[in-house]
Amino acid sequence: MNRRYAITKQTKYVIKANLIQKKNYKLLDFIRKRVEYDPGIKQGDFIVGNMTKIFYLTYKYHSTNIKYLEECIVPLIEQSNEYLNIVLFVIDCKINEINEEIIQDVNIKLFKKKCTLIIAQSYSDAAHYIEEFSVVENSQNEVSDQINERTQIINALSMIKGINSQNAYDLLMKFNTLKRLGVVDKDELKKSKNIGPKKVESIWRVFHSPIVGTKKMERSIQTFLKSLTIEKKKINKP
Repeated sequence: MNRRYAITKQTKYVIKANLIQKKNYKLLDFIRKRVEYDPGIKQGDFIVGNMTKIFYLTYKYHSTNIKYLEECIVPLIEQSNEYLNIVLFVIDCKINEINEEIIQDVNIKLFKKKCTLIIAQSYSDAAHYIEEFSVVENSQNEVSDQINERTQIINALSMIKGINSQNAYDLLMKFNTLKRLGVVDKDELKKSKNIGPKKVESIWRVFHSPIVGTKKMERSIQTFLKSLTIEKKKINKP
């Protein structure tokens, strides 16, 4: 049975963790808030606030255990509809070792399950995300909604060839919505921070090329972006 944790002034910053995370030293060394290990947490790795459940996964582990996401994490997500479900995906390898198709596949699978994917570039980044969510009281909170929506848009943009998560974040802050980004011209895109000619072309192709006849990767990204209903919402700057 899923458990909910009441939030009080004394406990709202406490991070509840599955006992299995007790040996996750690479991550725990960077978490500064108090972590309580609870044997009652069977589904998920962390519960922060009272309505946010975090599943922890690293790139290296996923790459060698592809079925783990679909056979272990996804069923638990499906059983936790009342929670804001997040998969915290840590990139624990060098950039040149990353297979973009693997990340894209994870992103699409989780989006279909209405689960948020957060890509952390390091263990310290992952710890920061966990701490950030620990101060959100529940998934109906306005801050939580904005974090969730903003993260989905950033992850969607990060699937475009040559666009990293920082580029995606900067684009979102500049144009506010995917809908707005999809109608700007190339000259305006070139004015974006750290977006050179090659990145402009990649973004332009995804938003403006016809789906029929495009490369398989770009076609998948186009389909994914079109499925985002949140593109019409304006995300406030944090």
